[in-house]
Amino acid sequence: MAENPERPTLLELFFVFMRVSAFTIGGGFVMFPLMKREVVDDKEWISDEEMVDYYALGQSVPGVIAMNTATLIGYRKRGVPGALAAAIGMAAPSVVVILLVAAFLAPYFDSPLVQKAFSGIRAAVVALIVMALYKMAGTSVNS
Repeated sequence: MAENPERPTLLELFFVFMRVSAFTIGGGFVMFPLMKREVVDDKEWISDEEMVDYYALGQSVPGVIAMNTATLIGYRKRGVPGALAAAIGMAAPSVVVILLVAAFLAPYFDSPLVQKAFSGIRAAVVALIVMALYKMAGTSVNS
């Protein structure tokens, strides 16, 4: 953790968002709980309210919600270099996985076993999205 949680290092931004991206499958709604835990609960870089605001902004601009949110948080904490560190951290695991899939797994996509695995993953993602929406609703309702 940085000596000053208000101003994380660029490497901290990179690794926090790389961890969020690496350990979630399913996009922005699935990443929200882990991202919140990392930047609000553990690192205390932003408040719950700021997290909801950045997430809403991330949804309102074109692009991937989690990437937009991470970039906004990185920008808020360290300006343009922070935005770049957060964005590269979010993208790095996906780029590595895509390259590995393209190189090694493409011939197996039509396998019944692979298709069943993806069916299970889709069901888990739906559950994670519902959980994230439930948690976000509690923070978003102010009255």
